[in-house]
Amino acid sequence: MWRPLLALVALAACSDRYGAYFVVDGHDQIEIDRVEFYFGQKTGTMVPVPPGHTATEPEPGLLLRRLVADSDVVTLPATAGAYTYFVPPAEDNAKLGDYLLVVASKGDVPVGIAELFDFTVPTDDVVYKYELPLVDYAAQSVELWGRPTSDCVRWKRDRGSRPELVAVARGNDVDCDAFVDRDDPAVDCEPLRYCDGTGNAGCIGAAACVTLDDGCRIGTCQNKDGQQSSCAPTTCAVDQACAECDLDAPTRELLDCVLLAVGTHLDYPVTVQPSQALCSEPYKVRLELPPNVLCTNPRIEASVNWLPGETFGYQIASGLDNHCLLTLTPPTPGAKFEGIPHVMVSIDSPAGPTARLTFIFGLSTRVDACSTDQTIVIDPTSVSCTP
Repeated sequence: MWRPLLALVALAACSDRYGAYFVVDGHDQIEIDRVEFYFGQKTGTMVPVPPGHTATEPEPGLLLRRLVADSDVVTLPATAGAYTYFVPPAEDNAKLGDYLLVVASKGDVPVGIAELFDFTVPTDDVVYKYELPLVDYAAQSVELWGRPTSDCVRWKRDRGSRPELVAVARGNDVDCDAFVDRDDPAVDCEPLRYCDGTGNAGCIGAAACVTLDDGCRIGTCQNKDGQQSSCAPTTCAVDQACAECDLDAPTRELLDCVLLAVGTHLDYPVTVQPSQALCSEPYKVRLELPPNVLCTNPRIEASVNWLPGETFGYQIASGLDNHCLLTLTPPTPGAKFEGIPHVMVSIDSPAGPTARLTFIFGLSTRVDACSTDQTIVIDPTSVSCTP
């Protein structure tokens, strides 16, 4: 592991040294005897769900990969009101990241917290000094978590134009549950949801997985300590999904491939206004399946945008016979429908409850006269395992 911060000395002993000085200051109100530094590099815009949350969906914010996992803890020889952290000029130190969060403790109890955006560690003969004024830890919405050690942190506060929620987490395990996000037999089924893999049941992922088990199938992924990740198949998938996609890819990447890969679906135009807003909000579209396929107990398994765009809401319901009723809901009134979303829907199969059928469709846009009645005829080759 890359460990750039090897030289740590106090300002008083190094006043003639070039580099960056990070001054953690309690301003005579917060006394500390231990300081932990979280340098972070931006890695995403969705923040993972720590343990103990009633909400299970990742939240929008700033997610940062921690650059040093276990060497940025400083124990002071005595209780003090401030501490200065010195980083010497070096090429590696110049790449420390986009953000610094500091947690200060007294007697192993966190008492202060501070943060810093947009800092620079010099590589030449200059001195940069940065102030990090501590605020009362107990008064903040802060969470420390992780297995087996609590080395990840998220902090929610008003930051003006910056994201309200910021988290610094492990580089290959951003939900800090000890299941890595890639390149491991026990890859995390849900990289943004904390999972305690102990006990007999394990953790069942909410996102669908893909497996070659009695044909190409969609299933549910499970993590359990000491075991490889498993994918229990529940739904058929078109064979092209398994042929076009890397089944060893992380769950979310694999699912995105299945929804976007050529041959797994067709794209169909949805009529929109000249502003690219939906004709009505919410907007209902009938999906006509092949005559021998009934839309029974439909369920949306996943959705993903092909192009950058706001994420819309999708609901599916049974219509008459072979028709499903899809409802599109914008995240905000008048939002542009321009991401070309791809949606995977599953329905009951005549073969039984474990052989549900799936079909995938993309939704492009067409500016035209608006109507309240639009029907999309789903191509029969897009429906899996048809009887």
